[in-house]
Amino acid sequence: MHDQVNKSVARFSKLEDAAVVVELYLVTFSRAPTAGERAAATEHLDAATDRDAAIRDLVWAVLNTQEFIFQH
Repeated sequence: MHDQVNKSVARFSKLEDAAVVVELYLVTFSRAPTAGERAAATEHLDAATDRDAAIRDLVWAVLNTQEFIFQH
């Protein structure tokens, strides 16, 4: 699982912040993020000093949601 998260950082790091959030939600939940989810994730990315670490944090956060666990 850890390797998959690290590989996803390489995939998402090429995208702009808004696109990272949308792509992450489409890949994990098969849906677009809500306005609140988009705002929180984009804010997290904007505030980060290490963008790769911030993307990794978002991926882990999404993977640990009840919604993801229930679907997969």
